Amino acid sequence: MNLQTFKAPTMAEALAQVKSAMGHEAVILHTRTYQRSMWLGLRRREIVEITAGHGLNMLTQQRRP
Repeated sequence: MNLQTFKAPTMAEALAQVKSAMGHEAVILHTRTYQRSMWLGLRRREIVEITAGHGLNMLTQQRRP
């Protein structure tokens, strides 16, 4: 599986990055939002981080009679 982490100021921008880099079949594994201090700690900026994977092979189980 190919894993990548994307960071952006908003969720929509981060999802757009995932879609452009990995395509529509990417699987989102983890999201988080955190504050990052800017300029001497007086200003804070919110960052959205998405970890996504591509190429996950899932086996489907067949029912046994």
